[in-house]
Amino acid sequence: MIKSTVIAILGPNGAGKTSVAFELARRINGEVINLDKVYIYKHFPTSTGLADTLKERGVARHLYEFLEPNQNIITPDKYVEMVKEQCAEIVSRGKTPIIEGGSTTYGPAFLNVNAKDKFCRYIIGLRIDNTLDRKEKFRKRIEGALKGGLLGEVKNGLENYSNSLIMQDAHFIVPMAQYLRGEIELEEAKKKVVVRCLKYAEEQLKIFSKYPEIVWLKHQPGEKIQTVKRIISMTESKNQPE
Repeated sequence: MIKSTVIAILGPNGAGKTSVAFELARRINGEVINLDKVYIYKHFPTSTGLADTLKERGVARHLYEFLEPNQNIITPDKYVEMVKEQCAEIVSRGKTPIIEGGSTTYGPAFLNVNAKDKFCRYIIGLRIDNTLDRKEKFRKRIEGALKGGLLGEVKNGLENYSNSLIMQDAHFIVPMAQYLRGEIELEEAKKKVVVRCLKYAEEQLKIFSKYPEIVWLKHQPGEKIQTVKRIISMTESKNQPE
């Protein structure tokens, strides 16, 4: 039994989950646990967006980059058990586990298990209501990823892991692989990345909206501190935020 506060921060891509989770961890003596499927794989930090997470300092993180790309995906039930075990280990050291992610594979499995076991007390959902803001955020992400070595990662993936799940599924990778194979131009590949990200974000919101235990907070990138303070206030009060 995990006898301590466990916090989960869920939501769609581009909602700001990572920066909020790590800032929260810094303020409440927490450690962050990954709940995103693509983040469990090595060698693709820029392609998956994990590079931003790796820049976060002063916080221990768990279940990131521990599988080779050609290894089989971990089943949802097994992965949730790994998350629970990690929570228990963190709690045993007197710290607060903060689960972070938006996977449509692992997220529902986590929520379903938690509905029975109640090992996570607070489940926060972050969302950006303005579609135009999300679209612009993804555009900036793809430009930043290209500057950060995205094409090199994808080229390495095509050479060494072409049949892996991450090469066939990751939103930044699939269009860029098409570009590197000469099937489309770079500008079209960038547009496809944005479309894939927006479509997946809508799918995430649709799936997570089925779970009434998620407390949704509106969040904008410039409001990280305010959002973190609201979450802290929530965990210190018996009342849920509206």
